[in-house]
Amino acid sequence: MALLHWIKASLPGLPIDNKDDPNYDDFAATRQPLESIPAIPHFVQGVASKDIVIDEISGLSARIFLPECEHDSKLPVFVYFHGGGFLVFTPKFQFFHYFCESMARSLKALVVSVDYRLAPEHRLPAAYQDATRTLQWLQEPQCLGEDWIRSHGDLSRVFISGDSAGGNIAQHSALDWFFRQELKNVEETKNPTIKVVGVVLVQPFYGGMDRKDSEVEFANGEILTMESSDLCWKLALPIGADRDHPFCNQPKFLDEHRVPAEMAPIFMAIGRKDCLYARQVEVARRLQGANKHVQVVEYEDAAHAFYLGPPSPALDRFFDDLSGFVTMCCK
Repeated sequence: MALLHWIKASLPGLPIDNKDDPNYDDFAATRQPLESIPAIPHFVQGVASKDIVIDEISGLSARIFLPECEHDSKLPVFVYFHGGGFLVFTPKFQFFHYFCESMARSLKALVVSVDYRLAPEHRLPAAYQDATRTLQWLQEPQCLGEDWIRSHGDLSRVFISGDSAGGNIAQHSALDWFFRQELKNVEETKNPTIKVVGVVLVQPFYGGMDRKDSEVEFANGEILTMESSDLCWKLALPIGADRDHPFCNQPKFLDEHRVPAEMAPIFMAIGRKDCLYARQVEVARRLQGANKHVQVVEYEDAAHAFYLGPPSPALDRFFDDLSGFVTMCCK
């Protein structure tokens, strides 16, 4: 179902259909909850899940997914940020709950799906700040108070991951993480509390004021249209910013910030029928031009959010490709 449908359902007071290009700066969101799935703390089809609190003060929380494994098994930890244009959805939303179950099961990984703050109540950089806080939490003693992470999480094999808007968050937080590591002194980096070994960007959400070829060709995609993309950026960017803001226009961000020398390998999944395809290719090339390992995997017939759909050859290939990347990073 189209993203615009879910935006209208979640933010019913939003004057989306006003053709006079309304100003959303003062829009006070009255958010309606979308359908959700409860966590299942026992194993069903090989995966269990539960909800945890990351930060008691801010209320930042996550849903953890644990695949069935031996009692002493240590698993890679996937910190995952869901899509939704920065405006809608949570880890409890059915599509993302099932997708995280599939990731945990297919990759044999412990998945931490972060319930970050949404716009327009919390415009960017709020989601980026929540991502940074989550990575900080993984380094804190209270993280090991969470029994699944203590028993099964291998914090020397951490992946920062996300899809669509969550892919944007994952890229931003990964760059920030490795910049911070560079700033630490030698003694601090001898024994890091956690080690980020890979970054996974699934059809990351980018934009700009100009129109790329794919944005024209696939402007009316089944899930993501250019109308809904522009709306998301209007509501998510800082007030007064346009789509050339570096949060949105990633090549501009990469022009203004060098890529950290120790950046982990990157896996980027893109779909040839995604309206964002051309922007994703451009960002991948910029990262490769900075001498980074970027594995770009293209799915020829895939539109935006193909990974949330029913079983398909593209989805099977996606998990096979991602599993190979995880194996490479964990050697």
